[in-house]
Amino acid sequence: MATGQVNGLLGKCLRAALPSDGGMLSDGDLLERFLANQEESAFAAIVRRHGPMVLGVCRRLLSHHDADDAFQATFLVLVRKAATLRLRIGLANWLYGVAYHTALKTKALARKRQAKEAEASAMSQARTKIERRQDWRPVLDEELHRLPDKYRSALVLCDLEGKTRPEAAKQLGIPPGTMSGRLTTARRLLAKRLVKRGLVLSAGGLATILTQQASASVPSTLAGVVVQTAKHIALGAAPSCVPAKILAITEGVMRTMLLAKLKTALVVLVTIAFLACGWKLLSSQASARQPAPIAAAVAPLLAVVQDKEGPRAISFDGPVDQVAYSPDGRFLATQHRIDEVDEGPRWRGHELKVWDAQTGKPLRTITQVKTNWFGAFTFSPDGKTLASVAMRRENNQRVYDVKLWDPATGNEKATLVGANHGLYALTFSPDSKFLAAAATVITPTGDTTGGEVYLWEIDTGNIVWQKEEHKDQLNGIAFSPDGKTIATASGDMLIKLFDAKTGDVKLSLAGHEKHGVFSVAFSPDGSLLASGGLDGTVRIWNLADGKLQRTLEGFNPNILVVAFTRDGKALVAGGSEKDVGAVKLFDPRTGDLKNSCKENAGFVRSISFAPDGNTVAIGSWDRTVRFWSIRP
Repeated sequence: MATGQVNGLLGKCLRAALPSDGGMLSDGDLLERFLANQEESAFAAIVRRHGPMVLGVCRRLLSHHDADDAFQATFLVLVRKAATLRLRIGLANWLYGVAYHTALKTKALARKRQAKEAEASAMSQARTKIERRQDWRPVLDEELHRLPDKYRSALVLCDLEGKTRPEAAKQLGIPPGTMSGRLTTARRLLAKRLVKRGLVLSAGGLATILTQQASASVPSTLAGVVVQTAKHIALGAAPSCVPAKILAITEGVMRTMLLAKLKTALVVLVTIAFLACGWKLLSSQASARQPAPIAAAVAPLLAVVQDKEGPRAISFDGPVDQVAYSPDGRFLATQHRIDEVDEGPRWRGHELKVWDAQTGKPLRTITQVKTNWFGAFTFSPDGKTLASVAMRRENNQRVYDVKLWDPATGNEKATLVGANHGLYALTFSPDSKFLAAAATVITPTGDTTGGEVYLWEIDTGNIVWQKEEHKDQLNGIAFSPDGKTIATASGDMLIKLFDAKTGDVKLSLAGHEKHGVFSVAFSPDGSLLASGGLDGTVRIWNLADGKLQRTLEGFNPNILVVAFTRDGKALVAGGSEKDVGAVKLFDPRTGDLKNSCKENAGFVRSISFAPDGNTVAIGSWDRTVRFWSIRP
């Protein structure tokens, strides 16, 4: 028998023995067999392995008909790129990225078609816009796609494709322990990003949602069409064998991938060119040019809208995490996120700014930090100090300091050093002599293992005590009006009251039912404590006996901040309700709802009362600070 006949017979036997899912063969092996022999069963095995995940992505972003087109285009891109693909060990993650971009391209083409249809009325367009806004599924994939590859690949393999951690670790070529750490971190990162977009889930809840939304059953006819088309293309058939619509989508995605590669190469070349020219040449060229006016060169970061009574709103270029009036009412401090990017953490910095509270005009920028850690701040009750969180690296470890500033001048007064964990919230004692901080204990792998409280003495800068009493991250902290007690809010669904002098836990309050407690506030007389949670309730506790006095409901899904008015006659709660920001005014004595507003498009994250007690500043993730008059 001739050698060619032997090889041909052997190839047929191997193809006949190939299991439908590819058996023990890797994705790379299957691609090699498809490229070398146009082996239909090898490509069919790839479609069977990853098709449900790909179709799941497409259907979360598109209608079923358009999703089928995007599904076919995704695998056609694979056929076109297979010969040069260098990520075969991570094919699932690569296919997820291609499926996401293909779905976006399909959606863009669909919009163009709809725009050309004369019968597409303005009313139907508006209705489509509303429906799209209320659908959280595209948000899930948008934020998942933005995760760094090493974390996204863990979620794709384990949560979207249902592989066990050992199986995923083997496929990625990493130890199982490393795989577990990446998966835990990935779920936590994605959950935090989704909170910022209005979808509040624990890491466990997110895993359940991902599993439920992970994949879609691929109809056998659709899979068959994809495999046959792939084979024809691999054999050199003309593109005419592909429907024009699907071909347009495929070509569009291929162009996008090529432009991205060219852009990366161009950036590298430009960087090399600048380095070759040298700093001296760059400096001389810069000095030779007439500098452009700052107002013309830099886009404004904010705009102030005013009326006869003063500022009504301040707009920012990023989500507002915190707003606070100074005790004397002269200043308003805000912190918002800056440096928006497409990959990695979406916001890579934050800016702390001080404003004239009467006119709404910016006075000075206290800090502008390029780190994705949220930096909390607070005014001292005497109005002389503004404290803010700062992060630095020491021996390759993150260290969190507290900077003390003069709000009138912006000058740094002192630094409180020593926190090894991420500081999330700050509060001064009523006499301004001590500062307490809520910290989240984070392991080197990025896992949250507990919450810790720090207490500094301002005059000496020393840590008086630190206690780790919570099992999850700390979200909020408050000093009692008499300065004897510190209350904390945690993701472990508990509120704890610490003795401010010793750090001992005096009382633990349990009542919130899920997702954790986000904010706590003492009434002005210190007799009540209000807590707001991600379960959508405000709970009011009687501190004389530690019992729950009443539960205020009406938020869906969550409450991020609670605050008493200065006279204690009203309680304001902020958060979200049905995907829009909401603020509600309650009578804490009766629990009656007095007023509410839903002016904010994003979550309400921070509330601060002016000294007059009638004006409240509301900071929101819709990139605004809005001012309202309170009339209980």
